Amino acid sequence: GEQTITVVPGNVPETAVRKAPRSFTDKDIVREGSMMYATVFDPSADLKGDADSDAEDESDADVVPTVNEEPFVMFNPETAGDQPAVPDNSESVDLYVDRVQFIPDNATIIKVTGRVMKSNLDNLPDISAFGELDSSARCPQLSFRLPLNTDPDNRKPISQDALVLLRVYTVDKDTKTLLVIGSCLFPLFTEEDGQTKFNVGGHQLRLRRGMPDTKKPLLASSLDNVIPVPGASILLRLMPHSEEMIPSPPYKSGFYHSEKSRPNMSEMRILRDFQSDTLFPLSVREAIHRLQIAQGMSRPEEESDTALEQWYRDRLDAKKHLPPRTPASHSDLLRAVRYHIQTGIGVQVEQAHGVNGEGLYVNVFARVSPGAEARELENTPEGYGGEDKIITRKHDFTSLQRSPKWLDPPSIIHPHLEPNTCLLIQVFGLDAVYTPQPDGNAAGTVSGKRGQEVRLTTESQLGWTAVPVFDRECVMAGVHNVPLFMGMPSTEFLTNIAVKSVELSMKEALNTGSDRLCKEYSSLVVKVYDAHYNPEECIPIPIRDELLKIDSVSKFKKTMGGVKSKPLSQLVLQTLDKKLQKQGTSSEVYQREEGYYDEAMGDTFYNLMENALMNAGYGPL
Repeated sequence: GEQTITVVPGNVPETAVRKAPRSFTDKDIVREGSMMYATVFDPSADLKGDADSDAEDESDADVVPTVNEEPFVMFNPETAGDQPAVPDNSESVDLYVDRVQFIPDNATIIKVTGRVMKSNLDNLPDISAFGELDSSARCPQLSFRLPLNTDPDNRKPISQDALVLLRVYTVDKDTKTLLVIGSCLFPLFTEEDGQTKFNVGGHQLRLRRGMPDTKKPLLASSLDNVIPVPGASILLRLMPHSEEMIPSPPYKSGFYHSEKSRPNMSEMRILRDFQSDTLFPLSVREAIHRLQIAQGMSRPEEESDTALEQWYRDRLDAKKHLPPRTPASHSDLLRAVRYHIQTGIGVQVEQAHGVNGEGLYVNVFARVSPGAEARELENTPEGYGGEDKIITRKHDFTSLQRSPKWLDPPSIIHPHLEPNTCLLIQVFGLDAVYTPQPDGNAAGTVSGKRGQEVRLTTESQLGWTAVPVFDRECVMAGVHNVPLFMGMPSTEFLTNIAVKSVELSMKEALNTGSDRLCKEYSSLVVKVYDAHYNPEECIPIPIRDELLKIDSVSKFKKTMGGVKSKPLSQLVLQTLDKKLQKQGTSSEVYQREEGYYDEAMGDTFYNLMENALMNAGYGPL
C-alpha cells in the first residue's frame, strides 16, 4: 500500500532505529520537512497474463473498476483516432453524458442535470440523466444523448460561446438529504490552429464543489478556481449527429481527453482505496435497495425494473425532497473519504497559547488513547491499531516562550476506528541549561541549573488536553483549538475518555473537580486531517473551537490574542557571550547555535520521554 516516510538527515548509523535523529544543517542536501511517498506492491500480482483474449481487452469490463486497473487513464490519440470534423457551427451535433467517475463515500445514488447555455438555440430541453441499474454504483454508466440543432427547418448557427453546465446530485449517505456532489462546465467550441471548431471527441471533466459566480460573465474557466471534489469527474462526448445512439467506448481505451482531470498523488491514493472498497454498493441497483432499507422500506420479493427506476427518479426529485425555491446544498468534502486504518490520520501540533513556559524548553508528547471497544482489538498484520506516539522537536524561535510554535512535519497515526478514540496530549517544560561547545563544531551539553542530571518531574508537566480524531466513519479533520488542563489527567478522566466523547469527559472533569483548567486559559492548536491527503494537497479544513466552549470562549480567545513573553530565541542568545548577544539573531554564530540548541534539547527530551514510557510499560517512542 501507500507509505509516507519522513526524511531525516545523516548516514544510517546516525539515525538508527530507536535513536532520535539529529537536526538538519545547511550542509544537508534535503531540507527540513522533506517527505518520501512510496507504493509497496507485489509485482507478481500486477502482471497480466498473456492468456487475455482480444475480446476481453475490448469489452466493457471496466464498468466496475478493479484494483488491478488504472483508476485514471491518459488520453490516447491513437485510440481516439481522428474524429469526423463538423464543417461549421450550423451543423447538427450530439452531446453524450456517458458516466460519472468515482463518486465519494458519502454519496449513494446519483443523477446528472444540466443545461446548454449561451447557445443561440431555442427550446432546448434540460439534461436529466440517471445511472443504469446494473452499472457500477461508484462509477455509474448514464448513456444519455442530447441532439443539438437537428431540425432541418429551424437550423441556426450555434454560438461559439456556448457552454454546457452539468451538476451531479446525490442522496447523502448519512443525512439522507438531497445534495449536490459537484458541477462542471464544458465548452462546445475550442480554438485549434487559429480556428474555432466544435470540441468534438471524448472529454473527462473534474467535478467541482460550487457554481459559477453569477455576478461575472459565464466562461469555460468560471469554475477553474473552485475546489475540486477529490477524484470525481464526468465522461462526456461531443460527436457529429447520427441517427442511432453511439455506445460509449471503454474508459480504459484512452478515448477521453483527461489531461485536466489528472489526479494528484492524494487523489490517486483515494481512488485506489475506492477501487478496493468492499463496503460500497457494487451496482446502482444495490445502492437503491440499501437506500430503501435505510429509509425503513421493506424490500418487495418481486420489483420490476420499471418500478425501481421510478423510485430512483422520484428520490432524486428536488421538487419532492426540497422546500420550494430552496437550492440543494453541497455535500460535505470532509466526509467524501471514509477512514482507512492503513492510510491513517495526519497530526501536527502547531502552537500553544499562554503556557507557563517562560525560561523553559517546551515540548509536546501525544499518544493515541483508544476507545473501550478498540482496546479489545488486536493490531492488524501490518502493525496498525496500536497506541501510536508523537513527540515535537523542531521549534520556531521567533515565537514566544509562553506561546511556542513547532515546525515538525505531520505525524501519521493508525488507530482503530472507534468513536471514543482520541489523542491525549501533554505539554512539558524542561528547566535546563544548554552550554555550547567552545569550538562550535557540534551540539553542546544539557544539564540542570545546578549541574545535575535533567529529569522530568511533576513541575515539568505544564498541562494536558485531548483531541477527538473520529466523526462517525471519517476523520474529524480540522485545526482544533483545545483547552489545556493543569498537571496531568486524572484517573477519572482517563476512565471516562474510553467510553465518552472528549467534550463530555472534559465537562464532567470540571463539574466534579477531578481536573482543572490552566489559570491562564491556555490552549493548544492541533491540526488533524485524513492522511489520504498529502499536507500540500489537503482539502480545506475548518477551525474547530467546540472544546473551548466548556468554559469562557472569550477568555481563551483573549489568551490566544497575545501574551507578554520573551521570544524563544532568547533561550539561545543567553547561552552566548555578551558580545555575540548584542549581535542578535542575525549573526552566523547564533544561527548555528540555534540548530544545535534545538538538537541537544530535543535529544534530551526524547530520551527522558522514552525512559518514562518504558518505565510505565508503554514501550519506546
